[in-house]
Amino acid sequence: AGPWDRLALEVALHNAGVEGVRPRWYHPQRAVMLALSGENVLAFSGYPEVDRAYDDLYRPLGPTAGDYHLARVSAGPPATENRTCFRNGLCLLAATYEQGESDHDLLHLTWGVEEPLQLPPMPLYSKPPPPNVYAGSRLLVFAQRWDSGDNFIGGDDGFWVDPLTLHLGDVFRQQHHLPATADGSSGYAIIGLYDPMTGERILSVDGRDQVRLGIR
Repeated sequence: AGPWDRLALEVALHNAGVEGVRPRWYHPQRAVMLALSGENVLAFSGYPEVDRAYDDLYRPLGPTAGDYHLARVSAGPPATENRTCFRNGLCLLAATYEQGESDHDLLHLTWGVEEPLQLPPMPLYSKPPPPNVYAGSRLLVFAQRWDSGDNFIGGDDGFWVDPLTLHLGDVFRQQHHLPATADGSSGYAIIGLYDPMTGERILSVDGRDQVRLGIR
């Protein structure tokens, strides 16, 4: 799904006389919505059929029309004692690290929209876009793995929720795939926000351009 899909749904809802519907778009293989404007989440799934990163959080509500199924997302509120808020309105609410069984570990980051989200202009371009025109995302999370000797091991950047569909009070969780250290040491992770078009990092409200997370 992309920006044209979002626009097509907006037109279809308008033509059907549906008002007040504000769907959020997210990539279920990497993210899940935990709250919509502070309320419980109802999520559609079923087409296309994909593995969901947080499949255990979905509680089916029964069959629905066509290939789509409706589920309620069940998750408790994240611990927010060590929250870090950024100047664009996003706050990092929680972070957990999970050792994987393959060639990467999982870093789970829970984000909340605590202020009206401040985003740079994101015009809608043709697909493919015109020559020399950047049409990619304007907001990404960078996640980097470092070993205990301050050596960079690898990273995984992404923002698997469409930021243009987020609203105040939304909470979502996404996962990053980070390589394990060669010597098996714990090391640490560094995360933050940036604009991939300019490379500029988005500062936290206390002026930091990154957050360091210890890994146990």
